[in-house]
Amino acid sequence: MLELKHLSKAFDGHTVLNDINLTILPGKVHGLIGANGSGKSTLMNILNGNETIARSGGYTGRILLDGRDITIQNHSQSVACGIAMVHQELALFSGMTVTENIKINREKTRFSTLLLPELSLLDPNKNVRDAQHALEAIGAHMDPGQVIDALSLNQKQFVELARELDQQNIRLLILDEPTSSLNITETKALLSCIREIADRGIAVIFISHRLEEIMQVCDTVSVLRDGTLISTYEKADFSVGKFADDMVGRKIVKTQRAAKEQKGDVLMQLSQINGTGLDIREGEVLGITGLAGQGQELLAEGLFGLKPASFQARFKGEKLSLGDNSTLTARGIYYLSDDRAKTSLFRESPVWKNMIFGTELRHREFLRWKACPALSLLDRKAIQAHAQAMIEQLNIVCRSPDAPVRELSGGNQQKVCIARALTFAPKLLFVNEPTRGIDIYSKELILDWLLKMNERDHTTVIITSGELEELVRVCDRVVVMYQGQVFQTFEGEMDLEELTLSLYGRGNA
Repeated sequence: MLELKHLSKAFDGHTVLNDINLTILPGKVHGLIGANGSGKSTLMNILNGNETIARSGGYTGRILLDGRDITIQNHSQSVACGIAMVHQELALFSGMTVTENIKINREKTRFSTLLLPELSLLDPNKNVRDAQHALEAIGAHMDPGQVIDALSLNQKQFVELARELDQQNIRLLILDEPTSSLNITETKALLSCIREIADRGIAVIFISHRLEEIMQVCDTVSVLRDGTLISTYEKADFSVGKFADDMVGRKIVKTQRAAKEQKGDVLMQLSQINGTGLDIREGEVLGITGLAGQGQELLAEGLFGLKPASFQARFKGEKLSLGDNSTLTARGIYYLSDDRAKTSLFRESPVWKNMIFGTELRHREFLRWKACPALSLLDRKAIQAHAQAMIEQLNIVCRSPDAPVRELSGGNQQKVCIARALTFAPKLLFVNEPTRGIDIYSKELILDWLLKMNERDHTTVIITSGELEELVRVCDRVVVMYQGQVFQTFEGEMDLEELTLSLYGRGNA
């Protein structure tokens, strides 16, 4: 159905795609994998008509649809070709309902006029029915009348997918890390839905760093590395080992450590969490997990005032006011959100600014006038040297420290967030989903750096994540949240099966 022939793309003389040849078949799921910065996003942006491609000189090579050459210079041309894409960084309209987001630009009307179509009256009942049908088709159960801001990140993922599938002429669906924010049950439902979509004759390009999902749902898998197509495998030849070797070109060593036997003093106490409490001990790596909506995200978000919360918090015995972020950061307490685009990054600002923002007063070397930090200008030379060191240590793929963060892939943006946490050097770090949407090599790199912060800098680390296997490997304890309460705590030799069962409220509370 779709062929890419000798497709190449460069930004400011830097080649990010080099002579890509790819064939996409109707009714098949084609997996596309590669490390962060390998060129996946750029390739998909070309097919999706992203404006950054045209603004930077376009692409070279040919795109053929049904054997005929086509040119994709903007998003409208991509849509006209029947191409739809669900991005890793969601693009939904705040303040609008689920229905309004799904039906945007495709609203049903009660009557229309060719002369003044913008004066047509909307048909709310038809639009709600369409939205409900699109949601049911992917196994999502939610009220189409809900405002999008009230939904969790995983629910928003389903809304964006429903919006793309609502297109009538869709022939190719591109899914960029669609399961990264979903729990176990939702992921299973979505993978089943993807197969059903393919069975309707729609071609699917499935991008994921979760290789077990790639193995399960794809018919063909292509591997990119450094902008080059390294290999393409058919189902009979699938192998996680082959995929991993082709993706990074080196052996991947999983980060792991034994749980600490000696327990530190209580550093922070969280109480009145729906009748339960949690003590965080100094020097530990604590994992917090649970299915979506069970309250695990609210601990850090409530502490920092991002969401309303009623629990109480004490740090070294001193009562904290929820949302008093100046006091929290002054005490060395820091939070990295999982929502990079909304709460963790300045997308238009350079890499170096995102790495040091909010850390200047903790690093006098970043200031020219060290004796008067409040009035000082920044020492750009010192900051550039620090940013370059972070880029090298975390293997961040970017043109330079001056490159805008929006140019980076999602995984490399995540590393920039980790670099800022490293720069801040907190006493207590809350980090939410640190490995979401990250390739297998970068996952281990980030986990390793979190452990280094813990060991070298004596940082107490709280990791909120749905990646149970990772938590078991790196945490001293893992706390399971269920129905807004601290349900069960695991430590020492943790059984992954028991941990999984406790997510559903089974086990010893």
